[in-house]
Amino acid sequence: TIKLLGTAERSTALSVYVSACIVPSSHVLASIGSNGNGVAVKSANMGQCCYMGPGAGRFATANSVVADICRMAHEAPSPAFPKPSTIATAIDHDFVHYFYVRIPCAAQIAQSGNTTGVIAKVEEIARSHGISVATVSKDHPGNVCLTTASECSYSQIRQLCAAFQSESYCVGDCVFLPVGSAV
Repeated sequence: TIKLLGTAERSTALSVYVSACIVPSSHVLASIGSNGNGVAVKSANMGQCCYMGPGAGRFATANSVVADICRMAHEAPSPAFPKPSTIATAIDHDFVHYFYVRIPCAAQIAQSGNTTGVIAKVEEIARSHGISVATVSKDHPGNVCLTTASECSYSQIRQLCAAFQSESYCVGDCVFLPVGSAV
């Protein structure tokens, strides 16, 4: 299941991002409906726990946004965080995750069904970028897909996609999504 997730993790620096992510169907967040919200929290003391509830929905959210804008237009806005933080926080924009990558391939490769050479080249390029591959397969005519066998950084996966896009068999932008290890 693909879900829009906001993720925050701290090892040494704080890594925060929002992305469409592939969530395993066995995970509780995969079962949340379109107007639902959920939070999964992992901690050393508690393990993993999930909180779920109804979301506001588009009209309730739109109403709140318009009301906030009107209030700010008529009065001096108060700061969102009235107390300045005393904690120094380093932000790491290069988050680490498992990834799924879809590579759009040339029509002649898709029509011939001969993706063996392309799959071998995809694996070779991934290895040259220090990325181990769990699976490489032909998704449907026109796409070759891979999943990483180990976590890699956002910058590594962007560089990998740029390398794929420079190949003659690639006919468009690669799509990549984090795959559910943070959930």
